[in-house]
Amino acid sequence: MNNLKKHDHAIESCKKYPPLIDDFDYRTLCIRLTNDTFENYIESMLLAFQDAYQLKMQVDAVVILLNVGWRQSEHGEISNAFATYEKAISIAPQSEPLLLFHAMMETASIYIIHGNEDYMRKGIQLLKETRSRNIDKLSDKTDNNYKRYLDNALLSSFNIGIAYTLHLHEYEKALPYFDFVNNYNKNYSIDSHIFSALAASENGEIERAKGYLNGKKIETNDETIERYLGCYRSLTILHWNKNEALSDCFNLHKNTSLEVKMDIYKRLSNLTDTPAELIGLRLFKKTVENTLEPELKKKASKAASNTELKRLEMESELKSQILLKEKELQAALNAENTTRVYFLLTLMFALIMLLSFIWSQFRQKKKMALQFKQLSYKDSLTQLGNRRFLESNITKELQFIDRARHSDENLILGFFIFDIDHFKKINDQYGHDSGDKILVELSNRINNIIRGTDLLIRWGGEEFLCIARLKSDHELAQLGERIKNVVNKHPFKLINGEPIIVTCTIGAAKYPFLFNSYTENNWEQLIKLADLALYWGKEKSRDCWVIINNEKITSDEELKAVLGEPLQSSIDNKILSITSSCESQINSD
Repeated sequence: MNNLKKHDHAIESCKKYPPLIDDFDYRTLCIRLTNDTFENYIESMLLAFQDAYQLKMQVDAVVILLNVGWRQSEHGEISNAFATYEKAISIAPQSEPLLLFHAMMETASIYIIHGNEDYMRKGIQLLKETRSRNIDKLSDKTDNNYKRYLDNALLSSFNIGIAYTLHLHEYEKALPYFDFVNNYNKNYSIDSHIFSALAASENGEIERAKGYLNGKKIETNDETIERYLGCYRSLTILHWNKNEALSDCFNLHKNTSLEVKMDIYKRLSNLTDTPAELIGLRLFKKTVENTLEPELKKKASKAASNTELKRLEMESELKSQILLKEKELQAALNAENTTRVYFLLTLMFALIMLLSFIWSQFRQKKKMALQFKQLSYKDSLTQLGNRRFLESNITKELQFIDRARHSDENLILGFFIFDIDHFKKINDQYGHDSGDKILVELSNRINNIIRGTDLLIRWGGEEFLCIARLKSDHELAQLGERIKNVVNKHPFKLINGEPIIVTCTIGAAKYPFLFNSYTENNWEQLIKLADLALYWGKEKSRDCWVIINNEKITSDEELKAVLGEPLQSSIDNKILSITSSCESQINSD
């Protein structure tokens, strides 16, 4: 009942706050919630894909295609799903390896599950390429995505083993890939050991199979997985214990995938001269009648529909040819008016040329106006957004967080203001050209560690502002630490090439900031709070981040009053508290 209420509340939110054209996370969520038919869902998602593609938001475009392809495969439109997945791979940016790996793994899965042997081997090859690329990434253990690369390498290895075991029955080839997974204690390591034992036993390596099963208990929170793994375990043990019970195989959960059902029933049917053979054949027949036969009829109906469509196209083409003949006859009858027609055409051509010239001038002026507008939103030195850029975009960010918190109340918007420590000394000692070079390099470094949805603004002089969508208060501190480290970790180079160590101090606050308030929109006050935190850090030690936390404030009036008081006074009165990386940190408790 609670899930139903949340679902209805989410639909109501989609109607009350329609998604913006470029807010594709929220937009695709609303499409999934509000489109009750497969056709409407696909149409709406493809429109979203076109918008993402035209806006050059390739990551969103690829994610949309992956959702479309999976729904098509579930609905039985396998050929369309193949085409959709291949399109996703072709446009996936090389700069997003994790997304590319995800697209390749999903494509490989549909090749293996629904394709013939050629497609199965094509799917396995895709998985091998994905596995190899992820293993290459594991050489750098300092990479923030190391865990995800490892998970991808393990999952692709496991899926290769499954393809060889359940689809191609090339058990010897499956075992090295399962062994790679068995070396890690991951969620699917139990599955890997069970299928390793099955492959080894089918390959005649009984002792090796017993070794895989030794001490491995099937303990999962999913009854579906627990039953079919129990079945495969029993089928393995049956190779050396003919009295092994096969009860799990006869009572598979209704949610078991067709891929697994068909494999198990075929294995049961191959147990000749046993009761299990007859049960397996009956279950196989039932699956064909209840699942595969209706699917074949649906595909036949679709084929008939396509035939009718082609017939209508031919009929339309025939009518077009008749109309063409009639037009040719009419043209022959009106040959005497050729001169008049030519005159009219010439006049129309001249008019079109004139209109084209006027339109060209209009477009050129409009383009120049757009360029001037874009320039007015950019800082000329760093090419970052400026204050006008922030004013044009901040309302959209606040509204995004307001909508997103309906489904995840931990989401926040972080406000970070930071500047270079002792920047005046740098300008005085090395010159303004070197100072400008450092500002440009700093903006590039920060841009490389934030996401495309985050806003980075040159606030003035050596001062910068970053607005970031974050999943928790913990990420607020993490981003502050990343900004500090990316500045002070490596020296900057002056105009003459001389290296110089540069540090910065960061002040931060979050939205929403007030307690028990749903109308908080004064973002300028949040920047002032972050500014107070910045100067608190300057006074204490520099080269650190400082986050202001709310302890008691519930209204805009109370917040304005606090902004008029010294920060240390508010901390002492326990109205605000500080979280900081400064060496001389104050315990706000």
